[in-house]
Amino acid sequence: MLRADDRLLAGLVAGFAQERRHGGLGSSLYVEALKQAAGIDLLRHHAEVQFREPETRGRRSAIQGRRLASDIEDNLDHAVTLAELAGAVGLSMFHFTRKFRSTLGCHRMTT
Repeated sequence: MLRADDRLLAGLVAGFAQERRHGGLGSSLYVEALKQAAGIDLLRHHAEVQFREPETRGRRSAIQGRRLASDIEDNLDHAVTLAELAGAVGLSMFHFTRKFRSTLGCHRMTT
């Protein structure tokens, strides 16, 4: 028995139970479709999903580059701080400067 306020999910579980009891032609295909529908319903209504950007090996990602360019363009009327730029792409100032240098091929020079 499923205890949830999700009528769709309850119906899908009932479909599983019925198919288990009676089966029939195309049963495995029907069960697979029910699994997919249940998975989608769980993701949409009962899960908190956050997608991570692909690993960029120390470089700024394409998404971060677009966010950064957009933020700079939106703020052309005043000086933008390093902290604001780092915040726009969700990085600390330390990580932002490292990724910025790596992306542009800049290396810290010591004297």
